[in-house]
Amino acid sequence: MHGWTMFVQFVAQSGKSRRHTVKMLIILLFSLLQMTNEARILLSTMDQGRSHASSFIPLAKRVQRSGNHSVHLQMTVYEKEIDLGLPVEYVELFGQPNPFVSKEFIEAMWEVDFDVLMQRMALGFGAQGCRLAIENARDRVEAIAEAGWDLTMVDSLFAVCGYGIAARSGAPVVYMHSSDMEPAPGTMKAFGRNYGILPMNHMTGGRDDFDPSNFFDRVHSSVEWAISYYFYAIEWGATMKEVLSPVVPYFDWRYFHRNLSFSFVDMPDSLFPPAPRTNDVFFHGAYCPVRKELPEEWREFVEDPASKGTIIVAFGTYVHWSLAPEEKQEAFRLALNRLSSYRIIWAYKGVDDWRKPPIEGTQRVPSAERGLRRDARSTHDRGACGIESVISSSAHARAAKRFVKQMLDRPMDSLDEAAFHVNRLLKKRGPEGKPGLPSYFYPRGRLQGFIEYLNLDIILTLPLALVAILTV
Repeated sequence: MHGWTMFVQFVAQSGKSRRHTVKMLIILLFSLLQMTNEARILLSTMDQGRSHASSFIPLAKRVQRSGNHSVHLQMTVYEKEIDLGLPVEYVELFGQPNPFVSKEFIEAMWEVDFDVLMQRMALGFGAQGCRLAIENARDRVEAIAEAGWDLTMVDSLFAVCGYGIAARSGAPVVYMHSSDMEPAPGTMKAFGRNYGILPMNHMTGGRDDFDPSNFFDRVHSSVEWAISYYFYAIEWGATMKEVLSPVVPYFDWRYFHRNLSFSFVDMPDSLFPPAPRTNDVFFHGAYCPVRKELPEEWREFVEDPASKGTIIVAFGTYVHWSLAPEEKQEAFRLALNRLSSYRIIWAYKGVDDWRKPPIEGTQRVPSAERGLRRDARSTHDRGACGIESVISSSAHARAAKRFVKQMLDRPMDSLDEAAFHVNRLLKKRGPEGKPGLPSYFYPRGRLQGFIEYLNLDIILTLPLALVAILTV
């Protein structure tokens, strides 16, 4: 009866209203036809890459909810990993040495200035980890690659087996950047940034400023870009081709970048200077997470009525303080103990004598307390959100509030917009009929060599012609 009533009402409408109703029905039908089917998505990160995974997981969960998709987390693990809230596809190498926690690497982190040369060491350890995985668990690596993924999302740093799995799967590849768009992959994807006028990606401790109008500052940035490009694009590419050859014959690192379907960057775009944007890059970091309830064992410590706020100190999974030079340990100890008005939660490995007020030590800050962490430190863990609660200066607190307000002032939530891009990628078809976007969506520069991309052939034609004329 209800359907018959609606039909009568439709017939009784005026011609204009009827046309409007038909138009809305057509739009609704088209939208239903365009809906994305449930997809299986693989998210690959660096070996035992808990901090990198934590950066990507908010987007992964939003993608799951946006289309009833299934996102699985993949990485090589050398010890039991905590629950990160996603189904897992781990390559387990229990008992094998993790190259990233080798004494050589950990000591270098403390003794060597963090410059572009450190990147070479870390890239090498990523390749070593994948070599171990293929030698000891090749069947597992191949099984993951052939599990029928509709989309792969891969960490932009050190996830060598993740690149091999993505290439072998044949699914579209989305690149995941846990902070900035690194210079080398940015150049390989024709992102269009002039890295010579940007601060160095690996800013050393002795360089605390950068002036793009200063010739020598631009020289330093340009040299760093050239070295980084060589290590990442050329040397590491050759190493990966050899490491991945048992599972992906003829792996081509440059071809891999040229065929990336999309890139996501977990950083608010308001933190970046004015720079080019391309269709295939989206900055999704402009969001604040939902705060979570604190466990009872932390509540009493954090809610001390004498405290001005809580500060979390955490430097990632691979920083072992037992190998830190004594003077660096002492410097941190003195600095933290000066903040006696605050409660400090210090996530560390290897130092057991720091458990005294105002510091509470812990091996890790579990996922249940992530909401607390995000209110306290300024990294890619959304440190700006709620940071005013731990800033004693009212001027700085106002500046922090203003920044967060500006960051969140956008027509659509950044995670929802990123999930929209993923769903569009899944339902569109690229040149080969696979999920992807049409070729005209991507910058043409990624298919060109440096000579054409930088217009060197045009720039050099005039002086060469002039030299030829003068020498005749």
